[in-house]
Amino acid sequence: MKSIVTVAVLTLALGTSARSQELSAKLDAPTARRFAALALACVQKEYPNKIAHVLNSSDDVKAPQALTPAFYGCYDWHSSVHGHWLLARLVREFPNAPFASDASAALKANLTPAHIAGEVAYLNAPGRESFERPYGLAWLLQLSAELRETQTPDAALLSSAMKPLEAAVVAQIKAWLPKLVYPIREGEHAQTAFAFGLILDYSRGTDPALAAMVSAKINEFYLKDRDCPINYEPSGQDFLSPCIAEADVMRRVLAPAEFAAWLTKFLPRIPTDNSGKWLPVGIVLDKMDGKLAHLDGLNLSRAWMLEGVASGLPSGDRRIRALMAAADTHAASGLAAVTGDHYAGGHWLGSFATYLTTRRGIGRSARSPVPASSSHVGVTAAARPSLIGIWRVLHFCNVDSAGVETNPFGDAPNGVFVYAPTGQLSLHAMRTPPTPPFAAGDDAPTDAERRVMLDGYFGYFGTYTITSDSTVIHHVAGGTIPSYIGTEQHRHYRIRAGGLNAPDTLSIGGDYSALRCRKLVRVG
Repeated sequence: MKSIVTVAVLTLALGTSARSQELSAKLDAPTARRFAALALACVQKEYPNKIAHVLNSSDDVKAPQALTPAFYGCYDWHSSVHGHWLLARLVREFPNAPFASDASAALKANLTPAHIAGEVAYLNAPGRESFERPYGLAWLLQLSAELRETQTPDAALLSSAMKPLEAAVVAQIKAWLPKLVYPIREGEHAQTAFAFGLILDYSRGTDPALAAMVSAKINEFYLKDRDCPINYEPSGQDFLSPCIAEADVMRRVLAPAEFAAWLTKFLPRIPTDNSGKWLPVGIVLDKMDGKLAHLDGLNLSRAWMLEGVASGLPSGDRRIRALMAAADTHAASGLAAVTGDHYAGGHWLGSFATYLTTRRGIGRSARSPVPASSSHVGVTAAARPSLIGIWRVLHFCNVDSAGVETNPFGDAPNGVFVYAPTGQLSLHAMRTPPTPPFAAGDDAPTDAERRVMLDGYFGYFGTYTITSDSTVIHHVAGGTIPSYIGTEQHRHYRIRAGGLNAPDTLSIGGDYSALRCRKLVRVG
């Protein structure tokens, strides 16, 4: 059993099924290592390189690393920027993982004060006012935010080194926004809705003036929009959805009830069933064609945006199920494409996969009414239910290395997971119907009976440490799996808040691929 990753699905026994408002996709350490490897393979890889470069004289004819000495790898500037963001994000999420030292070393090597000074000089040169605007600039601010929020000595040094470039980018955006008369509604880099979301997430709590400017533009451009033609999507080389990106940014500035009303007018045909068929995934026939491979990124960005839209709705909104069903199908398709087999996708898809699976943009919805004309828009993340409590097992599955799912305890397992307020942990799951009594009595099982008993029960106890709102460490003191005893078992979890008559639900598992098994409930 130790070679198979287990997921328990638990549910709070209140008699009504809870809504699904988070993706099945979740990031574990092995998958994080694979994503980090994609970025590490390219952040210092200068060629091939596609530069968007204005030459002011023959002196500007230089190699990419000479032009932009920090962000010269990963084929283009913006991919290099979010490749660095990927590394910073994964070091923050998995600080003790083996890849973390290599990721930190790459960040320190590239984000030096001298290199950043070169980036500032390049950005501020004449004729470069529109350089990487808005997409690359928005990702640069996300990188700055990630380093600032990590709050470790290494991250603090990197954040300090980044400040001159961060300030230059903010200045360019503030100069641009008042002159921008119309939104840009395409499905590639110039799209304003996606960039505005990243910029707003950066600026809240950091730069109130920028937050106010972006929020005002969001309301100006999108508040009165109606009937977005989502059936026209996607275009042949989209990696962002014009319609869903707009909805995802609007949930950041509208309170849930207001957002629900706006969404009804903007995307009136979102169904209320449990199917994702209303929004088919993008199809890529040639993954070596960089433009066509954009559609793999579209599936990833749609997944996180659909989850974002769902997170901005009131808890009882009937559209949430269809939104999350579509998000799950898009996530599955997009994540399957993050292989690194072809540099056309390998140099950037890992960043999108990391943004999706670490839920970077979730929890950044507006949760209280904010007037459209407000000069300062604040944000308070929705209160998250606590992992602490008693959870009853609903579903318990194993997924082997080939991705085959089995239910070792049957379709209706019995069991309970306890996360005590004192920090004690006790996890149990067993087969239904239970193991038959031993023929010769409890003290005299045969080898075959003992095997049936062990196969029909799983459990361990110890203590736990919650390390984030999505990760917990189980410190195992004893249990049925000898190799677990005395170890730390890292688990990802996800809680879906219930409504008035619906239970909270919990999904928990150690392996990324196994989280498709998730379904969970609380009894105390």
